[in-house]
Amino acid sequence: MAFTRASRFLAYLVAVVPILYVPWTLFPAVFGKVPVFLMLVAALALFAAFVSHPKKTAANSARPRQFLDSAVLIFAGIYSLTALSGSDFFRSVWGTESRGTGLVVLLALVFWYFLSRRFLYESSWRRFWWIILLGASIEAAVGILESFAPRLALGFGDSGRFSAFFGNPSYLGAYLAPAFFIAPLLLSRASNRGRVVLGFLAVIIFLGIILTGSRGAFLGLAAGAVFGGAALLLSIPKIARRRALFFLTFTILLAGGLAVLIWNYSGAARRLFLEPWSEARVINLRIALNAFNSRPFFGWGPENYQAAFDRYYRPELLRTSFSETVADKPHNFFLETLATGGLALFAALLLFLAVGGYCLFKRNDEPLARAAVIGSSVAYFGALFFLFETLPAAILFFSLLAFIARAPSDAISFASKPIPARTNNLLWRWLLAAAAIGFAALAVIGGPAAVPASAATLAALNSRDAATWSAAARRAADAPSVHHPEIIKLLARDFVALEGRGAYPEEFFRDNVPWLRQKLEEITRRSPSDFTAQFMLGQLLTAEGQYFGRPEALNAALAAFERARDLSPRRQAVPLQAAKTLLIGDKNDEAIALLREIVAADPSLPEPHWFLGLALIANNELAAGAEEIRLTLRSRSPRNVSESLYIIDIFDKTGRYADIVPVLENLIRYNLGSAVWHARLAATYEKLGKPELAIMEAQRAAELDPSYRAEAEEFIQRLKP
Repeated sequence: MAFTRASRFLAYLVAVVPILYVPWTLFPAVFGKVPVFLMLVAALALFAAFVSHPKKTAANSARPRQFLDSAVLIFAGIYSLTALSGSDFFRSVWGTESRGTGLVVLLALVFWYFLSRRFLYESSWRRFWWIILLGASIEAAVGILESFAPRLALGFGDSGRFSAFFGNPSYLGAYLAPAFFIAPLLLSRASNRGRVVLGFLAVIIFLGIILTGSRGAFLGLAAGAVFGGAALLLSIPKIARRRALFFLTFTILLAGGLAVLIWNYSGAARRLFLEPWSEARVINLRIALNAFNSRPFFGWGPENYQAAFDRYYRPELLRTSFSETVADKPHNFFLETLATGGLALFAALLLFLAVGGYCLFKRNDEPLARAAVIGSSVAYFGALFFLFETLPAAILFFSLLAFIARAPSDAISFASKPIPARTNNLLWRWLLAAAAIGFAALAVIGGPAAVPASAATLAALNSRDAATWSAAARRAADAPSVHHPEIIKLLARDFVALEGRGAYPEEFFRDNVPWLRQKLEEITRRSPSDFTAQFMLGQLLTAEGQYFGRPEALNAALAAFERARDLSPRRQAVPLQAAKTLLIGDKNDEAIALLREIVAADPSLPEPHWFLGLALIANNELAAGAEEIRLTLRSRSPRNVSESLYIIDIFDKTGRYADIVPVLENLIRYNLGSAVWHARLAATYEKLGKPELAIMEAQRAAELDPSYRAEAEEFIQRLKP
């Protein structure tokens, strides 16, 4: 009995995994859940292999469940084959810390699908769903509090949306939408008090879905309600159908009223639902289609969409921002499946969904429970039209699959002696034991063993001083982890950003460039087709050549950029960085020629004009450089105060006083109450021969800061006729 309770407790803990937030891991709301889930499933697998003994029952041969079991295994098998044929098998197996998916996580989900039916009775399943529902309502409640008190936010800065312990509102919405339908799943056998509680929890989750502002969650909730409601109406007697229709109508009206209230309250939710997809998101979907067309049968390999994105990158993405020029997901699960797994994996997905539906309709479940399972499953896939698979939602979906395939006789016993078994049964138990041990090893490697490197990386990225960054980054780079390539690239990207801002003394960069460059070179030797590694290596070699005066490092950087350009031929960031390297090597004419090629390819993009302007200024062509910078400002504003001051200085030296005005007005707009910008704008208007405007700005500067009063009065007296 102790083993029975222990195994069931571990199964209940799986229901808690979606709401875990592990603050000492690199991605607390994503990767932080993975080690816990892997270890729980590994423990259950070992229990099933070495401690439990199955009851003898003929019910275990139910044909619909066998079909579903086979379909799940086929999907996992095809996933493995597409990983083998993909561009990076290692990445397909272990995934990334930022996403928390991959072949090992899929195997854990498959193990959970089989094991949950072995450890949970019918009443145990109800407790499991109660835990899921309570966890989802806690997330929604925390998020609602977060929306009223933004200081509670845990990592997503979009005003009006919340993420609770998920780190991203879309992640949370994709989990809450299918979790909402667990309430009607539990409703039919709940007491009157239980029904009141279920209704309250459902309302909390509904409010949470609205406040996430997630299109996917909205679509999933609506689609789940339509399909679940239709299934309910079609499966009950005609007399009861009228009452059910009345109840559904009342529920829809109530939900609509609540939605209107939230709609008026939440500007972010309203904006996201009404506005069309961003240009960057639409372009990303086109890239996914190009990737599928290039490898239609087995795709680029699960978790390898980034390689396809790099190959088919479209230059228009730079119109939005540099952040949109990098993507590892197309934000549509179905297109991602086609691009990364090809027709093979997509067909396997459709197969096990079809078999799951067949298995569900073959069951003799209560109509409301069946409708709830349908609604939750449809909500899960509805949300994936605008997102990608996440571990919390995947745990819920595979639990639903197991619930569909359950049977009262599935739960195992913990007898002191095993039941006599035939030779083939013994063979299956040995195979189960081998699989359990193998998976437990994978779980340790991909879970707890990867946490120290993850924690050290987080410490480096969050550090506020050079010494802390150096120590934490070295620990992260030296610690064993299946995510080592991802960690090194993250550290390199952060290092390059720090170097670009001049955040620390030069000695810091001189000390850290060599070892970080060596780590990246190791990655490029193992994975020469990794665009990000080649691109970051070029930037680190550039920094090494600059700080140590090594022309050979600059030449090696140009070679790395050339390799990166072969992997992503149309990405402008590569020649832009190559031009920077040429400038550092005093090859100004080559740099300017390269930048002019990029500008000529698409003159509407702001960033090439910006870099060309900097190159021309470095070549003492101030007038031409100032003109390029002016063209940049047609499409974007300066990013920060330092950049604004640089632009003002260049315009002042070239007599472009009229172009200085909008730059100063932008600074005033985002720095309200700062007198210095009004004072500088007054001086600019004086140079433009506009004394009235100059006097007005000088008076405003004196009002904001009395220390300017004497200077402002003298300035005004000089301008008065």
